Amino acid sequence: MSEGIDLEAMTRQWQEMMMDGWSKATKQVVGSDSFAAASSSYMDWALNWQKQMRNNTGQFLDSLEFPKRSDIARISKQVTAVEMRIADLEDRLDKMTGLLGAMSTAMQKMVEHSISAQAPAKTAPAPAPVERSEKNVEAAPVKKVIKKAPARKAKA
Repeated sequence: MSEGIDLEAMTRQWQEMMMDGWSKATKQVVGSDSFAAASSSYMDWALNWQKQMRNNTGQFLDSLEFPKRSDIARISKQVTAVEMRIADLEDRLDKMTGLLGAMSTAMQKMVEHSISAQAPAKTAPAPAPVERSEKNVEAAPVKKVIKKAPARKAKA
């Protein structure tokens, strides 16, 4: 190659000239009233098409009985409300269990105190009460009561 030609500088200069030319042409086209009118009519068409497609899709999904986004959102709110109520009930149950445990302990101490107050001092101490948990409690057998129905008089 010859020493006097700088291809890189020529390429940069050509690129700048092309960019300036395209920039001017684009500004002229975009700035014209006809482009604005064509762009506006295209946007109106695209918006109407989108509305029609949304409507058609909604009707199609309704015919298939698919849940809509609003249906899922409504159900989600209901599930969340139920979960919150369950959590509240669990908290209340925990408090009640604690209170029942405290009442049981207090009653047990009262019974022990009553027994120790009535028992003579020289006898052997009463055995310690057995702690009962829900697992150790057995249901008492249920007796079935069978009642006989009164005899009906036959009509003559």
